[in-house]
This record gives sequence, C-alpha cells and structure tokens, in this order.
Amino acid sequence: MSGARRRRLQWKFGVLSAVTAAGLLVFAGIAVRAVAVSHRSASDAARADLAALEDASNLQGLLYQKGFVSEYFLTGDRQWLDELGRTRADFDRWVTTVTRNAAGTGDSARVTGELVAEYGRYDADRARAIAEFDGGHHDAAVAALVAASARVPRLRELALELIRDRR
Repeated sequence: MSGARRRRLQWKFGVLSAVTAAGLLVFAGIAVRAVAVSHRSASDAARADLAALEDASNLQGLLYQKGFVSEYFLTGDRQWLDELGRTRADFDRWVTTVTRNAAGTGDSARVTGELVAEYGRYDADRARAIAEFDGGHHDAAVAALVAASARVPRLRELALELIRDRR
C-alpha cells in the first residue's frame, strides 16, 4: 500500500472516528436530558403523591376528631381530649398551609374559605358540647355533639373538593 493511500485511509478513519465520537456525544446528551426530564417528572409525581397522602391523612384526622369526643363522653377519660387536641393541631396546620397555597387561586380559595368557616362552627359546637358534659349536663352535651356531628358530611365534602382542586 502506498504512503498516499495509507494517509487517505488514516484521514478517513480519523474523520469517521470524529463523526462517531460526535454522534455518541449527541446521543449521550439526549440520553442525559431524557433522564433529567424523567427524573423531574418522577419527582413531581412523588411530590403530588406525598401531598395527596398528607391531604388524606389530615382528612382522616378530621373524621377521627368526631370519635374522640364520643369516647370521652363514654369513658370520661380526658386522654381522648388530649388526642383531640393533637389531631386538631395537625388539621389546623394543614388548613393553614392549604390556605396559604390556595390564596388567589379562585375556586381553591373559595373552598378553603368555606372549609375554614365550617370547621370553625364545628369546633365551636364541639367545644360547647364538651363544656356541657364537663358541667354535668350530659343530655345537653350529647345533643350538642349530635348537632356538631351534622356538620361532618359538609366538612368532608369541602375537604375532598379541596383535595381534588389541589391535584
């Protein structure tokens, strides 16, 4: 093989190697970009799932609150009121966070406002029932708790609507 032919062949292999390397770099760049997009999507999905779990947990805590007062009435054990205080604080923190996030977002802001107002009425009715019970007026306490409990379906409906809006 002559020297000129060998140089042309080496030059062609060099160009082919450079083109192949450039192609591989482009392919690697596309793959890295795709992984980054996929990771971002997975992270967003995980955050949404975590938020949904938190929403569901707080809704469950709201529903448990009803039972804690009933248990207190049945047993007289103030531990149930302590448990109510813990779940109420968790729910209040969640509502505060949701309210902050829903500010200015139209329907979510409306639903959050309704939820906060309805929960305030529910909480006041429940506090009145506990005060009646602690004052020895058990029949009035039960009647007040039943009246407060009538608000729970609306609270649940509003919370579920808010959870749907947040998704």
